Amino acid sequence: HVCELLAYCVRAHQYRMKYFVLRNNVAAKVVALLETGARYGDKPLQLAALRFVRACVGAKDDFYNRYLVKNGSLGPALRLLAPPDAAPAVEGRPPRLHPGDSLVTSAVAELAEFVRAENVKSLVAHLVEVHGDALRRSPLHRPLLEGLETRHAQNRDVLERASRGLPATEDQRMTSAQLERQRRIATEDQDEAYFDDDEDDDDDDSSDYSSSEDGRSPPGR
Repeated sequence: HVCELLAYCVRAHQYRMKYFVLRNNVAAKVVALLETGARYGDKPLQLAALRFVRACVGAKDDFYNRYLVKNGSLGPALRLLAPPDAAPAVEGRPPRLHPGDSLVTSAVAELAEFVRAENVKSLVAHLVEVHGDALRRSPLHRPLLEGLETRHAQNRDVLERASRGLPATEDQRMTSAQLERQRRIATEDQDEAYFDDDEDDDDDDSSDYSSSEDGRSPPGR
């Protein structure tokens, strides 16, 4: 419940919460719960800690971004995606599931996907350059790493073009939300065209049938 309260305060009390987080080193204490939860198999505890980190990232505030990067607060979360070394089975306990397919790792993957989709530049660079190995070691999350690497390369290209005084390309000027909306509209247009074609075919079949009922041969037959 404490982690839930802290996550709420990040969203609702932005200015005062920044001072509280910085003064009391809150992120380091919350992130430590990830390792404690992993040690004792307490997934609800891990998820509560992840919700606080997600709230900080979701704020899309440079203060929280710098704070998380400086204190290495994303490291313990990203390491949850990497498969642990094989351990001998313990008698009387069920075998451990693959770590890449669980509620905890899904929450971590959603966090990284949010960073990529919203193009939080400082965190994109941090995830790729510092924590790329953790994503690379998880077969289920390699596509996520590829997406982050693509986004990171695009951001670097924008900086290089700006340093040389070159204008950004049309795709680079559009935000991720605009690009997503453009792709969705294009998909909807394709679906409407498909159903329009089906309706035209149905109309042709109906007219042919009506002509045959009246004793007239359909055109071209």
